[in-house]
Amino acid sequence: GAEPIMSDVAFDSLESQLRALDPTNPFFRSVGFAATDGFEKVRHTASMGSLDKVQTVIELGTWHAGLSSAISNTQANSLVISEKLDGISISLRYELGHLVQALTRGDGVEGEDITRKVVKMQGVVVDLPHGQPFSGHIRGEIILRKSDWKAHFPTYSNPRNAASGVAKRLDGEDSEHLTVLCYQVVPVEEPVSLYPGMIRRKSDELERLAMWGLSTPNWWLANLELAEIRYNSYIDAARIALDYDIDGLVVEVDELKVARDLGESHGRPKGSVAWKFPHDTAPSTLRHVEWQLGVTGRITPVAHFDMVHLAGADIGKSTLNNIQFINEDLGGLRIGAQVIVARKNDVIPAVDAVVVQGDGDVVTAPSECPCCGSPTVQEGRYT
Repeated sequence: GAEPIMSDVAFDSLESQLRALDPTNPFFRSVGFAATDGFEKVRHTASMGSLDKVQTVIELGTWHAGLSSAISNTQANSLVISEKLDGISISLRYELGHLVQALTRGDGVEGEDITRKVVKMQGVVVDLPHGQPFSGHIRGEIILRKSDWKAHFPTYSNPRNAASGVAKRLDGEDSEHLTVLCYQVVPVEEPVSLYPGMIRRKSDELERLAMWGLSTPNWWLANLELAEIRYNSYIDAARIALDYDIDGLVVEVDELKVARDLGESHGRPKGSVAWKFPHDTAPSTLRHVEWQLGVTGRITPVAHFDMVHLAGADIGKSTLNNIQFINEDLGGLRIGAQVIVARKNDVIPAVDAVVVQGDGDVVTAPSECPCCGSPTVQEGRYT
């Protein structure tokens, strides 16, 4: 199905734990998921990788300090920042300016051929203008604009799930409501052949895509300070005003040869990084569950977990609603579990999900009232 198996914050939490335990794990050299049944599977002629992520200004500064120690200050402060799209990664293959194939990223090595659907999508150019004889790949992202989501797919929970659902349809129906935004040019020749040619900088690359009539995410030339200003402007207002979803900014060295010469770490380029926006959820560890007696005689479970900072507040506890919520919505709960704490829309905090189950006591409803010791009775969802 199109629904993700876990939230971004849950995935990032597990990835951080694995990085701490086993930083050379092959997972960090792979991306995405294997191609699914239903479409022809095709091997990428140029593998589609992923970026390392940072979450804070401090982490971004650490990444930039690594750049500054390897390249000149001018090169390290000539950056391009662009919107990190929250969609489905694809590669468009052109031969002498004509689109011949469109592949999903898949696992980065092999993807699915969805050419017949992609040619219907907004923002796609089948023949590059003015007889441009480009041969190679153009990387992009399939997105669903919020306006198109509301108009055509109101039953889906969010635009990304709707875009994924439509992209998986074998019949290609509704593909015309999707949009492709492009952000990278990968020529057939070795990239070094471009360097003193037409595309020497990331900014040249993005301008070239626009000249070819392809849509791109918003981008700017910047240094580290300007990147931080732009990032904060997105958090304050700009992100909400966009007609499509983004989950951060991409920060990268402008000079392509410099970026290429920096090399990779565990298969991910050192010259660029994904600066993710803050989550409205955070991972924590469940320490104990308190059963509180209310004025009506109802006993409510309250989770106590390691303090997290969400939506301007430090939070160390939240209601677990009732035993049915614990057993059915969360799939059971044990002390020591790693959980996702949410405070969406700046409202009452809640335990949203269990990432890794604990090895302590199983959370069960008390058999006796915590105040008077009388036997408890469960009526419906409540004790």
